[in-house]
Amino acid sequence: MVSAHPVPSRPASPGPTRRSLISGGAAAVALSAVTGPPAGVAQAATGRAWVPYTVTTRDTATSATRPLHEFRGLWVATVLNVDWPSRPGLSVTQQRAELGELIRLAALRGCNAVLLQVRAAGDRFYRSTLGEPWSRYLTGTLGQDPGWDPLEWAVAEASRRGLEVHAWANPFRVAMDTSLTSLHPGSFAARNPSFTYAYGGRRYLDPGRPEVRLHVRAVLAEIASRYGVAGVHLDDYFYPYPAAGQVIGDDASFALYGAGRTRATWRRDNVNRFVRYAGLDVHAADRRAVFSVSPFGIWRNRTSSTAGSDTAGLQAYDDLYADTRLWLREQWTDLFIPQLYWQQGHPTADYDVLSRWWSLQGTVTRTHIALGEAVYKVGDAGWTNPAELSNHVALGRGLTQVEGNAYYNASAVRADELGAMSRVRSVHYQRRALPLPVRWLNAARPPSPAFTRAGRTVSGLTLEWTLPAGAEPARWIAIWRQRAYSATIPALPGTAEDLLAVLPAATGAGRWGDLTAEPRRRYWYVVQAYSRTGTVSAAGSAIMVWA
Repeated sequence: MVSAHPVPSRPASPGPTRRSLISGGAAAVALSAVTGPPAGVAQAATGRAWVPYTVTTRDTATSATRPLHEFRGLWVATVLNVDWPSRPGLSVTQQRAELGELIRLAALRGCNAVLLQVRAAGDRFYRSTLGEPWSRYLTGTLGQDPGWDPLEWAVAEASRRGLEVHAWANPFRVAMDTSLTSLHPGSFAARNPSFTYAYGGRRYLDPGRPEVRLHVRAVLAEIASRYGVAGVHLDDYFYPYPAAGQVIGDDASFALYGAGRTRATWRRDNVNRFVRYAGLDVHAADRRAVFSVSPFGIWRNRTSSTAGSDTAGLQAYDDLYADTRLWLREQWTDLFIPQLYWQQGHPTADYDVLSRWWSLQGTVTRTHIALGEAVYKVGDAGWTNPAELSNHVALGRGLTQVEGNAYYNASAVRADELGAMSRVRSVHYQRRALPLPVRWLNAARPPSPAFTRAGRTVSGLTLEWTLPAGAEPARWIAIWRQRAYSATIPALPGTAEDLLAVLPAATGAGRWGDLTAEPRRRYWYVVQAYSRTGTVSAAGSAIMVWA
């Protein structure tokens, strides 16, 4: 059995087909289909830059190898200082430098999202009013203020590099040991010790208690309401992974609330209720925030259910009391990242079998599906093929309902054993990708940007644009570049084939420098804006520039 997200103690309507091979689309648009430059914008006197044009015609082509929207996540674990900080007690400057390096690593590896663990064990890495303690993994002392707000800083730093931050929370684990005395005196768990139980060397909150579910839901909603994170993310721990000879200590709560049901059915219902209403709470706190979960990769084996996968491993439904297939079908989450922490051809849990099984489940839901990858296993027995992870990405891109990958964990991605992550970057992530669209959260279009000027500086080309204020704020500015072989103005791109940059959007004047344009070449640049939920602006702007 392979446990997911390991720490040192353990290694409404059918969704459309979301990806197809490049097909014929409106690749370019004649001058008659665009309008001239915005009022007050004059053609460059030198003749080296053409006037900007407002473009509304869109290229309808899509791409399996250069998708415009794709989830590429990096899990950054804080529990036991697995990834960050490297040890407790570092100075604020050192902590920021390390976290900044991991955010930079995510960008360099081609990711567009950081899943930062901000609730590792009944603690926090952000400011709160709910009485939960600051994490001991920051200062070495549970409850001690570190002197800064890591989540707030991470959101700003990631945005600067064109990345999202999803706040990752472990909902029910409250201590990495079993002692009640190790709990912070002011915490929810310490104030309600009967709502906790010890199991497998850890202490957990009991999901069978309505008060527990309400408290954790409040924690998640507070994060969504205060930080403007791209999303709130749950890992795979609801009830703990089975431990030989251990019994989950929920007799009292079962006696109170489990009448007329088997304990297994009652436990599953507890988790179902939590997941369903936690998502509603997150959306009530921030209607644009993505609610996601990364469950254990096997729902049920086919020997247990005809709807299950052709596998023979531990089962989320039976062993963890998590009916993950139900959550997906009921659309209780916006993004689903099953942890497929096995290799292709694994004898009991073949990656190929599971990825295809999850893609099949995605045909009856709008929920996005990305696949969790075990980078930490690269180099171990069975993971000696340097192309294993790259093959996973290629396989997923060929499945209609799979829209990306997430990589566990940051330290393993940085170590880059066998060059596996470098291969993923060079083969699959040569172009940036925008976050997945979640228009069911908000489909309003952001305002349209317009180029105002382009010119050459000592260091390269400089593009300038304006972005008006709008009822739906723009979150990202996306810029494409392609060689200009004619005066035919390109349509607004629908793929990332020529996507050059993804930048944080700001109302007013914007500026960006292209340092890679070849001198004496002629280029078309196209700019569009995207909202937090991935909705594109009604129009874009195009300009031709001599480098």
